[in-house]
Amino acid sequence: MNYIIENLFFIAEAFIAILLTYLLITIIFTYRKSKKMLSTQQSIIQALGSTYENILFIDLDTKKVRTFQTSSFINKKYGKILPQHDYEKDVALYMKNEVYKDDLHVWEAISTAEKLDNILKDKTETSFSYRTLRDGKINHYQCELLKPDPLKHVV
Repeated sequence: MNYIIENLFFIAEAFIAILLTYLLITIIFTYRKSKKMLSTQQSIIQALGSTYENILFIDLDTKKVRTFQTSSFINKKYGKILPQHDYEKDVALYMKNEVYKDDLHVWEAISTAEKLDNILKDKTETSFSYRTLRDGKINHYQCELLKPDPLKHVV
C-alpha cells in the first residue's frame, strides 16, 4: 500500500513539474513575442516620424488617444493640456485654437469617434488638407488617418 501511495506522490510531483515547465516556457514565449511586436511598432513609428510631425493612436471604442510623437509647437502649447488624451476633447480644443475658420468643416467631419469610425467604415485610410492661423500667418497641413486593422484603432 505504501508503495502505491509513494508512486502516486511521485506521479503528482512529476505532473506539477511538467506543468510548471510548460507555464514557464509559455511566459517566456509570450514575453519575447510582445517584445518583438513592440520593437516592430517602434520601427514603424520611427519611419512615420520622419514624415509626420504628429503621430497619434486612437482607440475608437474608448475614445482614448495615445501620443507617439508631437511637434515642438504642440508640445509647448498643449503639453500639459492634451495629456487628458480624450479624442473628442482634444479635437475640439485643436479646432477652437488652431484650425483656420474656413477649414473647420473638414475637422468637424472627424470631430467625434463615431464620425471618424463612419468615415473609415469601408476603407483603411483617408486624408484631408487644412490650414491653421498662428501669429497672423496661415500654415498648410495634411492630415492622414489610417485604420490598419479591422479593430477600432486609428493612427
